[in-house]
Amino acid sequence: MVVDPRALLFVLPPLLLGCPRESPVQAGGEDVPAGGRLVLLHTNDIHSHYEPTAARWLEGDPEIGGFAALSSYLETIRAQESALLVVDAGDILSGTPLSELELDGVVGAEMTGFLADWGYDVWTVGNHEFDQGFDTIAALVAASAVRPVCANIQAPGGGPALPGLEPARVFERGGVRVGVIGITTPDLQRLVSAETWGQIELLDEIQVIQEQIRLLDPETDLLVLLSHAGLETDRWLAAKVPELDLIVGGHSHDAVTTPEQVGSTWVVQAGSYARSMGRLDITVQDDAIASIEGRLVDLRPDPSWAPATPAVLARLERVSAAVDASYGRVVGSSLAPVTRDSYRQGSLGLWISTLMLEATAADVAFYNSGGLRADLPAGELTYADLYQVLPFGNAPVTLAMTGAELMKIVKRNAFSEATRETSSLQCAGLEWSWRPAGGSQEIVTVTVGGQPLELERSYTVATNSYVSSHIGEILDLPERDIQAHGAAVIELAERALQAGPLQPPAARSTRVE
Repeated sequence: MVVDPRALLFVLPPLLLGCPRESPVQAGGEDVPAGGRLVLLHTNDIHSHYEPTAARWLEGDPEIGGFAALSSYLETIRAQESALLVVDAGDILSGTPLSELELDGVVGAEMTGFLADWGYDVWTVGNHEFDQGFDTIAALVAASAVRPVCANIQAPGGGPALPGLEPARVFERGGVRVGVIGITTPDLQRLVSAETWGQIELLDEIQVIQEQIRLLDPETDLLVLLSHAGLETDRWLAAKVPELDLIVGGHSHDAVTTPEQVGSTWVVQAGSYARSMGRLDITVQDDAIASIEGRLVDLRPDPSWAPATPAVLARLERVSAAVDASYGRVVGSSLAPVTRDSYRQGSLGLWISTLMLEATAADVAFYNSGGLRADLPAGELTYADLYQVLPFGNAPVTLAMTGAELMKIVKRNAFSEATRETSSLQCAGLEWSWRPAGGSQEIVTVTVGGQPLELERSYTVATNSYVSSHIGEILDLPERDIQAHGAAVIELAERALQAGPLQPPAARSTRVE
């Protein structure tokens, strides 16, 4: 299944990765003989965003996408192309209250119902499919009409972990036999609860991919990896397993505007939140990709597109009504937008951290930037708005940390702001400043509650239950006693908004010259 370089008359240069999203790039050309052809459409990290969402890469930040627009585009292409394969690379859940809805007693099944209504062929499980526990994902996979694939998850000691979960599937489209292998992120252990992790085992992704290739290669013309592992991991996999023809990725929310070639393997990813859909026009000849044309299509309403299907519209109406009934209550207002910043102290992170600081009477509070999933707009706010910010049900906890351990967080945050290579921890009660020094970051001042940090002193620190349950992986700290504090963080936010309009704290840089 290796792409023969001699068949590729055009190799994608790196600078073209910044091309406009709807500008296609091709490999191959008119000299390629006729062969099997198919169109592959792909999404990833939908996170149950059934309504349009702001597209920050477009002028004016218009709201685009949503499930009606996705259906409309799909039906348009379905009417034009008979050889069509539609796939999703995971994290269909956790982002809006749609994830919480039950269908026939199965939490999240409305989302897999949308996959079926759209006519998807296959999906893989992302880490956020595990957010509500092992029993929930087991029921979801078993009930899904569109069967998922994932080769690197098994039960402890061997055997299927989730009934109905297959390592790979084979599809025939336009005379092309396509083998689709699934994997989820190798970081799964640090992203799921300890209870869930105790019921699954993660296998080496290289080994399972190679094993599936050995089984599928004789009966397929095209080998596709459906990967919820992130773009950097996908590039690494492409280099390690050149037998793969194509990797369709997710997890890192990257918008790969034109297909990227790594060795003989093509790598794509389509952003997030159902705002864009990837389209690949592929010709296969002699067990290899002879030509590939790819682009991202922004899902903006287009009068030339076909209407969304009645099944999708009916489900969307039912879901919207259910969400409005349970989550549509007004909880307060904000005087200005409350926004995230993953690399320094954003207004949203400062607000949430301060709420935990006050609720627990701790010396310091911090929140992981990745746990804040949306911004809050100015004006009236509903509980659904809060849910989109805090969808995971995390609760405040306290633990003891020394001043020396807090200094590690300060250094990490200074490195994050300087390099943007890692995310920052959002902090309250702990303040610092830093300046560039010889290619590194020199810490200038550090205070706790306005007083200089004492390295030997023990401080009470508040964080959320996710961070505390992964303290070794996230903070590089040994296990220690954790004290729970009841109400979920989203409840603290709701109470604060009910007390009066929110004046967001100002986002701040901690860099000084």
